[in-house]
Amino acid sequence: MPINTATKDGMTKPKLFLLVCLVCLAGLLADSREAVAQTPLEQTLINLPANTWYAVPNTHMRDVCLPEGSAVDGFQGCGAIVEAWGGGAYDAVHRKMIIWGGGHETYYGNEVYAFDIPSARWERLNDPSPGPFNRDPLADGKPVSRHAFDGLQYITHANRFFGYGGAQAQNGGGTHVTWTFDVDTKTWRNMLPAGASPGVGHVYQLSSAYDAKTRNVYMRDPFNLYAYNFDTNTWTTRMYWEHVWDPQTAAIDSRRDLYFTIGAGEWLVYDITNNSDVTANWITNGGNALIAEGAPGLAYDANSDNLVAWHGGAVHVLNMQTRAWTRKSAVGAPPLPASNGTFGRWRYVSQYNVFILVNSVDDNVYFYKHMTLAPPPTPDPSGPQQVIEYYHAGLDHYFITWKATRSPSSMPAL
Repeated sequence: MPINTATKDGMTKPKLFLLVCLVCLAGLLADSREAVAQTPLEQTLINLPANTWYAVPNTHMRDVCLPEGSAVDGFQGCGAIVEAWGGGAYDAVHRKMIIWGGGHETYYGNEVYAFDIPSARWERLNDPSPGPFNRDPLADGKPVSRHAFDGLQYITHANRFFGYGGAQAQNGGGTHVTWTFDVDTKTWRNMLPAGASPGVGHVYQLSSAYDAKTRNVYMRDPFNLYAYNFDTNTWTTRMYWEHVWDPQTAAIDSRRDLYFTIGAGEWLVYDITNNSDVTANWITNGGNALIAEGAPGLAYDANSDNLVAWHGGAVHVLNMQTRAWTRKSAVGAPPLPASNGTFGRWRYVSQYNVFILVNSVDDNVYFYKHMTLAPPPTPDPSGPQQVIEYYHAGLDHYFITWKATRSPSSMPAL
């Protein structure tokens, strides 16, 4: 039964407690922002105008690569970590962009690299394993390097970097081993999960995305869509969903619970909640040239409620209501993508409301801001339960649940 006792000024208790909660939240945000001083790069990103690119000076990944001539060079050296179908994932826990790649004959090193946003520095998180390299796991129990494609994600709730599939070093064979990496201890774990994992046909041109709500990594091979759950350490086959044998990238719309796959002429949409193909409901216009490209960068901006893609030059923005793609600024952007695709090296960073791009080991790290932060939504205290998604510059975003019928005694403490 709703509590609706009025105070002297006529304000009902639900309204009063909502006001108190929002005031407390504002205080917590202010306290958090004061407690953690923002670095120069963080301040730059927060203050970056809308539709603006920014290249961080002196941020070439090659500066922390192994010296040329090492035993893991292959025929291309550390440049192959990006160029040879290399992928990446954003670690929101440590605020790092993680890059991992190499593989086949291009580069044998399996070391992990990360761009730390607060310090604006590249880090080599570990050193490469010794050979021989044509196996997974290697003799030291660590993963072989690989053309990673879109097989890398960060499982945020578990604080683990995830990798699956790809073309392994030296022989180029596919690998079906499920790996996670602990950024804090810098250790790999062969997960040995239950269930059938992706790999019907091959494990090369995979696309994947992590969904925070279901806590699953969704992944497509040439024939099926799968879900990996870290908590149960299990792969499950979600549905038959055949696609072409070419590089693609995936992203999840967290508001509508949709999984999008783009690239090589395909644009496919999966409804996570109802376990169904809803591509027919998402026919877009103005994006045919983008969709035809191999593995463009694709990420969902929950602040603006847009899918934002990049494949060189100006970004492409999909309006989720009109289904229309538009182009934005190319000023200051790299004119061309890495030769074999962008994959997961283009990511949305909610803490700063920007996109991050790693396009080459010999170029700077780029950021792009699509829109400035929208104001927090105003709840209706007389209405049904609402989930309010609130973003704050320099901090993680917050989800607040408000139910008008909730009694004061059951209100969560802030």
